[in-house]
Amino acid sequence: MFFTRNRLTLSLWLVCTPLLAQDGLDGFLQTQAVVKLPISETYTHRYQLAQRFYVTDDIQGFQLQQIDLSHLSSLKIRDNLNLAVGLMYRFRDSFDRFGTDEVRLIQHLVLSNRPENTGFVHRWRAEQRIFPDGTLHRLRYRFSVDLPLQGQNLNQGESYLVAHTESLLSIGNMHRPQWDQRFTLGLGWLIGKKTVLLNSLEYRVENFNADSRKRLFLFTSLNLSL
Repeated sequence: MFFTRNRLTLSLWLVCTPLLAQDGLDGFLQTQAVVKLPISETYTHRYQLAQRFYVTDDIQGFQLQQIDLSHLSSLKIRDNLNLAVGLMYRFRDSFDRFGTDEVRLIQHLVLSNRPENTGFVHRWRAEQRIFPDGTLHRLRYRFSVDLPLQGQNLNQGESYLVAHTESLLSIGNMHRPQWDQRFTLGLGWLIGKKTVLLNSLEYRVENFNADSRKRLFLFTSLNLSL
């Protein structure tokens, strides 16, 4: 099964490679590990370490662009409603000569609903992205759908499908307002009782209200609940 997952990840990247040869499409690979630590039935900590690589100009390798460390504290208000606040630090100055480090403050609200075996999730998020030369405010809305691929419930060793779309609006004194859109399709596996492996492909259109830029991301995430 582990070989099959790795083969799927490789297949996804082989499918993406011809697309990256097109002008105006940038490619990225991001690996991340997430640990969820429940403190009580209603309060949870979430820690994440992520590394982002960009595809080199010859599409033959990857170059490290940044490392992100983040923490979220989540409070369950109702069974289907969660409120969270968090902090992220992005290390970029050491890896990208065109980038700078960033401190990010995060607040979000998550509303979920699962009629039968399909989950629907709405997430509203506000971020304050603090850079050396100013602060950028970003508003985000994401809608997600997920469902198990075997049976009505997700059991250990089984897989599930997840898809979401997200709209982002960035405003601040650093540049004119920017509107982005993201589309994501992912395949996950419950490899342990509290461990999930998720591979996702994401297509981003950035600043599509002006001179848009297109980006393609391959995400690999290991999620552990303690």
